[in-house]
Amino acid sequence: MRVWNEMRASEQVPPQECSVDSIDRCMAIQKLISVRNFAHQDSDPCWVLEGLYLGSIGSARNLEGLKKRGITHVLNASPIVPRFHKRHFSYMTIQVYDDVDEDIARFFHQAACFIARGRRKGGVLVHCYAGQSRSVALVLAYLCSALRMQLPDAYKLVLSARPSARPNSGFMRQLESFVDNFQTATKESSDDD
Repeated sequence: MRVWNEMRASEQVPPQECSVDSIDRCMAIQKLISVRNFAHQDSDPCWVLEGLYLGSIGSARNLEGLKKRGITHVLNASPIVPRFHKRHFSYMTIQVYDDVDEDIARFFHQAACFIARGRRKGGVLVHCYAGQSRSVALVLAYLCSALRMQLPDAYKLVLSARPSARPNSGFMRQLESFVDNFQTATKESSDDD
């Protein structure tokens, strides 16, 4: 943690200072520098549609930016990102890692309900660490279930708001299955009427 606090965003570890034994440490320090830069540069929540925003750790930390956008709810899709502003927002944290084998689909319904409630009360930020995979998958599930969008259309909408959106391949497979099952159930339900 000391390294994190002392390093400036522009600092770099010169390669010649890294011995063969310390390459892993140097790479870890470089990654910390990169993450720190990213968090400072990616601090604005991305507007997807009325009352729905996507973002990263940087936007989750940006209290002024969240308040300015009328956000009242924050869905945190990272087990390592803290609830930065517990006194200001209603939070939901989903313990899911960005791994192709992770079962994110088990959270789709719960997340969609939270997003819908947040939108009714003001606005909701859905974020993970980088704002590219987990949070995007949850927003796509919401758009396809609550708003009945087709997955390609929902993905285009999200990409227009956040061009870095890239759910991992495992999450995309789960989304495709979720949307197929949802649409089948919806069609069968309407056929029964």
